[in-house]
Amino acid sequence: MASRLWTTPPRFALAGHGAPAIRILDSSCWRLAATASCSTAFSACARSPPLSSAGSSSVTQMGSFPRTRKRAERTGSRRAVLIGLVVWGLTLVGGLLALNLHEATPGLAGRGVAQWPGDSRLVPAKPRATLIMAAHPRCPCTRASVSELAQVLSRCAGLVEVYVLVFTPGGPEPSWRPPDFLSRLGTLPGVHLLDDPGGIEAARFGAATSGHVALYGPDGRLRFHGGITGARGHEGNNGGRRAVLGAIANSSTCSPQQSLVFGCPLFSAPSPSAGRVSRGSD
Repeated sequence: MASRLWTTPPRFALAGHGAPAIRILDSSCWRLAATASCSTAFSACARSPPLSSAGSSSVTQMGSFPRTRKRAERTGSRRAVLIGLVVWGLTLVGGLLALNLHEATPGLAGRGVAQWPGDSRLVPAKPRATLIMAAHPRCPCTRASVSELAQVLSRCAGLVEVYVLVFTPGGPEPSWRPPDFLSRLGTLPGVHLLDDPGGIEAARFGAATSGHVALYGPDGRLRFHGGITGARGHEGNNGGRRAVLGAIANSSTCSPQQSLVFGCPLFSAPSPSAGRVSRGSD
């Protein structure tokens, strides 16, 4: 039987046994079909590798790109979270260190006035000791100093007269009223709260920081000056409180003692003679 030649290449052809149902005839199969029988052409095409095998590998290779991108995104997210945690931890530690450093930093020590100042409007108590405390009502550290002073007075009631100089601006300003904790201190026996406009009296006793204490014996001589807290805003047993208790018990014989003062500056200028009062910020 003579071979039948196609005038135009068909798009699809049926394959023989053991081959896929439909194969695309490429140019080599078309040339073979032009010189051989149809069955021979179909058998050759059936033996040719299917186009889908190469295409599937390409699809597989292309399908791996989204998975790689997602894996990279997850790795980048984990790295960003880790860096954020490290930065947060370092910031927290740095803040705590800065806070502890601030609390442990004393204020200006002021000066010790060896003899009761003659130009003061206050009168020393006799035959008891006299304690002067400078208190800034807007200093957050003042509360701890007042609490420590109350502890001192609970152990030596009747042995000391106390004047608490409450700072006020030079002119009248109603908002500078003593806070509640200072008002409660004024109800204790032997404690006098006095307004100190411009810090004039505090400067006479050498105070430069809120919480400064000056203790004078019955003879008017200085026995102690400094602070009675262990740190800014901290209450509890400390060297200043022990020193002032010892000076009160031996106010006639002990030599002057000194301790660090932890509190806000009383004056906005180094010299209290300027008459300007600090707003009490630490």
